[in-house]
Order: sequence, then structure tokens, then C-alpha cells
Amino acid sequence: MAASGRAAVAVAALCAVLLMSSAAEQAAAQVPCSKCDEACKESCKGYGRDGSCSAPCGDPSNKAGCESCLDAYYAKCRNYCGQSCSVTCTSG
Repeated sequence: MAASGRAAVAVAALCAVLLMSSAAEQAAAQVPCSKCDEACKESCKGYGRDGSCSAPCGDPSNKAGCESCLDAYYAKCRNYCGQSCSVTCTSG
């Protein structure tokens, strides 16, 4: 395998590991199905400010842009977490 191919595989593997260890997925693991919504709300709260929304939230004059970005990130996180939780939750 060429060096660039190995690098691509390494990057893909790292991305997979990061996605599997996300807060949303951790919240969904082994949660009673009746508690999925509560677990996802809590796990998604506050995320995005340092990552996806760092640019708009890093500009103090762009409060509306920051809030809009955080709202969108939260909605995506909740959707992902809810789907993951419904697959991995335990009955009870």
C-alpha cells in the first residue's frame, strides 16, 4: 500500500474512533429506552462552542451567529443521539 493510502486509512480510522467516543454516543450506550431523550438532552448541552461553532462564538460581536450555530449543532447532536439511543437502549 502506498504511503498516501496508509495515511488515508489512518485518518479514516481516527475519525471512526472519534465518532464512536462522542458524547452523544456515550449517552446512548446502555440507557433505558425510556430515558433516551433525557440522556441526549444532557449529553448534547454545551457542545459545539469549541469545535464546529468556534469561529462565530469566538467573535464577541457575533452573538446571534454564535447562538444560531449552537442551536443548529445541538439539534444535530440530539437527532444523532436519539437515533443511536433507540438502537442501543435497554428495555426497562
